[in-house]
Amino acid sequence: MARTIVIVGNGSFSRGEARAIDGSDLVVRFNGCRSVGEGGRRTDIVAVCNTGRPAAAMIGNGEWRNSPAEKSAAEIWCVRETSRFAELMPVFAIQYPELNDFCDDYTESFASFATNTGKSFAVIPRRYHDLLDLELRGLMPGAYIVPSSGLITIA
Repeated sequence: MARTIVIVGNGSFSRGEARAIDGSDLVVRFNGCRSVGEGGRRTDIVAVCNTGRPAAAMIGNGEWRNSPAEKSAAEIWCVRETSRFAELMPVFAIQYPELNDFCDDYTESFASFATNTGKSFAVIPRRYHDLLDLELRGLMPGAYIVPSSGLITIA
């Protein structure tokens, strides 16, 4: 039996798209789920950036914790595997000193939040990040830091 899986970014949407999103079998949203409302209401999985400022802002924010999307989601997925970012920390300290908190890890905080709210919890395995990183480096003419939460989740 075919299932409809919708991966919803944080852009703008039309009414027809919102209906299609809400009518799907599975809806994955990202981080702050800013598209909820205009982009439908349904949320089954929230894939979060679990390091750096985005993670600190989400996990420390009562509004995020109590948002309609977060309350209705059955699962939390962290997109950044801890060991990968621990290895990147010394490199980032030299190449991107302005991102001194980029590798700060909040995975355990998200895991605790999921447990305390009865949600399933997973960390996307590092191999997906590593493979995507290799593919992107072959396509990118210049430097970039890491793949986005959305790209890792889709991969």
